[in-house]
Amino acid sequence: MKGLIIKDLLTTKRNFKIIGIIFIIYIIMAFEGNNSLNFLPPFMSVMMMLSTFSYDEYNKWDAYAITLPKGRSNVVTAKYVITLLLVLASSLLVFILSILISYLTNGSLNVGDNLGLMVGSIIGTLLVESFMYPLIYKYGIEKGRLIIFVLVFGIAIGGGFLINVLDLSVLGIFLNKLGDYLLYIFIILIALIVFASYLISKRIYLHKEF
Repeated sequence: MKGLIIKDLLTTKRNFKIIGIIFIIYIIMAFEGNNSLNFLPPFMSVMMMLSTFSYDEYNKWDAYAITLPKGRSNVVTAKYVITLLLVLASSLLVFILSILISYLTNGSLNVGDNLGLMVGSIIGTLLVESFMYPLIYKYGIEKGRLIIFVLVFGIAIGGGFLINVLDLSVLGIFLNKLGDYLLYIFIILIALIVFASYLISKRIYLHKEF
């Protein structure tokens, strides 16, 4: 599996310049007091991983990879491992930069706020990845992207409709009662979702014909 991880890392290397540009934009915005781009580097790390799916599909890599010992299982595991590493690494780098910029601009570290933003970006990014990967393994990168776009568009419309129609005050009261436990609940839920996504992707890949 180590070789599979190295292969995907080398594939994503061509996109490091894009990540570098995004970090520069983030730093400029952060110095101006805007932290709304905290989610971008982690999210872009997942987008970089999508390029590895395109590379594999174009070069018919999977037909070769499945001939390796535990090839089918290791291919899926490697994708999820690399994605987790990239998301965590980019989020940690943003966290460190945010603390430094906060200290340079107002003399305060704001560790609590920046930590919350980091955890939120990790949770959101992994949630997106958990929905994308099984669809890509099932339908391929091109059809998978289209389905993802339709789902995201549909969820956005449906969510906006529900927000306008439903009374969310009860939900707000319930979330307030959870208090300090809310963050831990979210972390456990996203861990379960990622694990379920991994199992689904693995099952799809184990039975897929190439």
